[in-house]
Amino acid sequence: ADLGPLGGVDFDADTLASLLRGGDGTTKTKKTPLKKNEGIKVLDASRAQNMAIVLSKLPISSQELCDALLHLDFSAMAVSEDMVELLTGVLPTNEECDKLKI
Repeated sequence: ADLGPLGGVDFDADTLASLLRGGDGTTKTKKTPLKKNEGIKVLDASRAQNMAIVLSKLPISSQELCDALLHLDFSAMAVSEDMVELLTGVLPTNEECDKLKI
């Protein structure tokens, strides 16, 4: 099936022209800068920094920690009770987990 020059994408030239004109057909004298797409923020900056600090204090990499937790293999881990306490303090909340599921 021939999808045409746009590969089957719906295209409304009038809407595009309206957007390029500024919506109402008038020209704007002041240009507003486009906002950078920041994506979805799951954590605020201070919470993310706290998590990073705790993870950096571990004697193993975060990947090794994840693998050990996934396989429930704690034989080679050098994580003290204090480190476990720190980790439980930065566990994601239910709300943060829900945001990740989106």
